[in-house]
Amino acid sequence: AALYQIAALASSDETAERFYVQIHRIISRLLDVENLYIALLSEDCLTLAFPYVQDEQEPNWSSRSPARGLTEYVLRTGQTQIVSRSRAAELVATGEIELDAVGTLARLWMGVPLLAGERPIGVLAVQSYTDEHAYTAADAELIGFVAPNWRATCNVGAKSMSETATNFCRPPGTRRLRCPARRH
Repeated sequence: AALYQIAALASSDETAERFYVQIHRIISRLLDVENLYIALLSEDCLTLAFPYVQDEQEPNWSSRSPARGLTEYVLRTGQTQIVSRSRAAELVATGEIELDAVGTLARLWMGVPLLAGERPIGVLAVQSYTDEHAYTAADAELIGFVAPNWRATCNVGAKSMSETATNFCRPPGTRRLRCPARRH
């Protein structure tokens, strides 16, 4: 049912705000996702925007330059990530993330890449500030299964995406820039 709802939503004429709220509601029927955000990377890879955020702890969700946070870790790896506080400490120790780029550290964070072809263009992330067991590998698989259907909206030029992310997600036939490889 969730996939059908997302497919129907993708072809609807919803506003961006309503589109994101509906995505959150659909996912909320599958998992406990009180805290959810969507991040989109600009085509030149210089800006990370947050067109939708529902978060009980973190107050600042302004667009910013990419850093070494969890969102960027998903963008770099192109893989779904489940990150507990102990896993975050490991990622800090290996230089994959920097705590000052993370914001309020959740007990458990899960991020799913939003892809345009093979290229990560964004992240759908959920986080729990209270339950270190809030999400499982099965939940990650479920969100990973739902996300491709949501990602398809980038390829059909849905009104909701074009309103908020003209420079973040373009319809087919328009030029996509490839981000240069960066060493950190």
